[in-house]
Amino acid sequence: MATRPILAYDGGVPLLPSANGPEGALSPPLVAWERLPAAAKQQLDGIKYEHTRVPFSDANVQGTLDSAYSDIFFTGVGPDGTDCGDDTPSQDEIDPDFGEPAPSSTAVPEPEPEATGLSR
Repeated sequence: MATRPILAYDGGVPLLPSANGPEGALSPPLVAWERLPAAAKQQLDGIKYEHTRVPFSDANVQGTLDSAYSDIFFTGVGPDGTDCGDDTPSQDEIDPDFGEPAPSSTAVPEPEPEATGLSR
């Protein structure tokens, strides 16, 4: 007779199975609406829920995108925020003596233990 409560059994079966381990189960691959088979698109377009909607169906995708957009995201960004200019240095600005950076660690690696002839 058990005297302590059992909180969980570990059967070794993942709750979210994935070929890529637990991280893969939490980030499933994205599927483009255009690449779905016609039968799948028709099914998703035809679903009528009582309190929600399929956000990526033909009827709802533009409304979903519009509701996710906000002008405040772009406050303070100039009209062409993607133009960073050309930062490529000229040949005169390149130091010909520049080499590989020095190692950041000054630690000396530990020596390998010597073999004693004993094996386990």
